[in-house]
Amino acid sequence: MPALTVRVRNLSSLQAKVKRLDWGIQASVVVALRGIAGPLEEDVKNSILTGLKTGRLVRRYNPFRIHRASAPGQAPANDLGMLVASIEADVDPHQFNLTLSAGAPYARELEYGTRNMLPRPFLRPALTRWRERIINAIHDAIKGGLS
Repeated sequence: MPALTVRVRNLSSLQAKVKRLDWGIQASVVVALRGIAGPLEEDVKNSILTGLKTGRLVRRYNPFRIHRASAPGQAPANDLGMLVASIEADVDPHQFNLTLSAGAPYARELEYGTRNMLPRPFLRPALTRWRERIINAIHDAIKGGLS
């Protein structure tokens, strides 16, 4: 049986094009994730700043104010703005990670609850609402890089 020989002309040129395509797709995915990060962050902040809060009224001091708390299962009610100011969405272009975080010292307790308080989730519901949009953005970025 005769041997089959395949010769690729300009192999180095082809390899360079494949490498550029790979970088192009990666860059497209990072751009897509960065495009999602800002609106996702705003959505989380808006869930705290707006919307119906049906928890109890609480008297707070320093400064004195009356605060309407959120009920269990609702996003936390905004009080002094520390939680909202600590929320950020960030993209790591090397790992293709979109990280949504809240740095306020009490954010974890609000998200997951404690022994004495039921959860007031705000990060996980946002990720659930945005899940399909994130998947579609990544899919479109890859598809666009291949065409």
